[in-house]
Amino acid sequence: MDKTIERYAKVIAIMVFFVMALAGWFYSNDPAVCAWRGFIGAIVMYAAVRIAGAVLTSMIINAAVQDELKKSSEGDKT
Repeated sequence: MDKTIERYAKVIAIMVFFVMALAGWFYSNDPAVCAWRGFIGAIVMYAAVRIAGAVLTSMIINAAVQDELKKSSEGDKT
């Protein structure tokens, strides 16, 4: 699961880099400024996707464990 999240984070970060760089280019900014803004945006997006993926994975795993515990406790009562 971690490899999948990392792959998505990389793809989204690359897309954000190019989108931010192109947006700066359309507003006639210096190419170095466009590159730096794109680079910083890509780093932030990579970190955000990795954190969000880890939180989502943790929530799904916890829900599955709680569901199994609930089923096993109900099975013991009958």
